[in-house]
Amino acid sequence: MTMKNRWTSGYLWDYAVLTSCVVCASLSFCGFAAAQGNSSFASYVVRSLVSAERLEKEATLQYEFIKKAAQKDGKLAPPESTQLTLIREISKKIISQAVRLNSRAARWHWEVNLIAANEANAFCMPGGKIIVFTGLINSLHLSVDEVAVVIGHEVAHAVLEHTRDQLGKEALTNTLSGLASSLFGMGNLGDAIWGGGAKLASLKFSRDDEYEADAFGLEIAARSGYDPRSGLTLFKKLQIASNGVMASWLSTHPANDKRIVQMEKRITETLPLYLEFSKK
Repeated sequence: MTMKNRWTSGYLWDYAVLTSCVVCASLSFCGFAAAQGNSSFASYVVRSLVSAERLEKEATLQYEFIKKAAQKDGKLAPPESTQLTLIREISKKIISQAVRLNSRAARWHWEVNLIAANEANAFCMPGGKIIVFTGLINSLHLSVDEVAVVIGHEVAHAVLEHTRDQLGKEALTNTLSGLASSLFGMGNLGDAIWGGGAKLASLKFSRDDEYEADAFGLEIAARSGYDPRSGLTLFKKLQIASNGVMASWLSTHPANDKRIVQMEKRITETLPLYLEFSKK
């Protein structure tokens, strides 16, 4: 090996070690901050790795793709649809309460659509793009209040920027593998998030994100005039869903016993908000 190659090899190795230290320190710092009760600061550090503007643009592109595919198949509900009118009315009330959590969300171009499909699913993408599948309403025989709890939960994910947090974590943990790939000829993974790797409609959130979305989702539903106790009946329905129901919403929002216990606590906290609304 020539002196130049030795120097280059040594330089790359030092750079890799230095980058490793920086990334590991960042991960450790975020974990330490969260452990010390500074989770909001840790989230700020992580989500700062993902541009909100770019994420919202990507979400809009994916949302439009889903809409066009549904329209092509004749499954996009027409404006006169009774169910579409209902979920838009619910969403309007939920959104008016949710934007208080995030000033940026007040400037989003919110949109709500319904897709006629057996899949039991619903989501709200960054930027305020909501889609509900008829399978969620029909197959599970959801009440208006239960639909409101679902929409409240999904809107909470969006305004709390959980998608941005999740992608930020992936960007941080993938930094080392991306560096290794560029050094050892395994390909560039730096754009994996934006190169089709981030399916925003089916992104799985962390357990803490789910608990937080449950809490804020029930609160904004209650403040909008919907009974938060429906959160419990919703999850019980999901748990006993028949085999014929493709419960995609359940796969990304597991209704385990611990989560139901947490929801029961949240119902106790949010029920007074609903009762107060009912007196108006």
